[in-house]
Amino acid sequence: MPSPRIRKMSLSRALDKYLKTVSVHKKGHQQEFYRSNVIKRYPIALRNMDEITTVDIATYRDVRLAEINPRTGKPITGNTVRLELALLSFSVQYCSC
Repeated sequence: MPSPRIRKMSLSRALDKYLKTVSVHKKGHQQEFYRSNVIKRYPIALRNMDEITTVDIATYRDVRLAEINPRTGKPITGNTVRLELALLSFSVQYCSC
């Protein structure tokens, strides 16, 4: 069972906390900042972390893979989505400790 602080924390807030405490010390901080902003544009970011299911994550993945990059006109690559999901995973793991 998740801790009480996890239940009340939205994914958006968890991403912010991860960026301010962990990511800021990493070489790729700027890229993680951009990725977190992309994740925050989707409904999954508004959900509390204990409410997020594998179906929500799979839906996010499928929606992202179906999108076209407005800057290039090409589909979003699988590697881009993989990096976004990795950031999501790191932030959830960090905030659940």
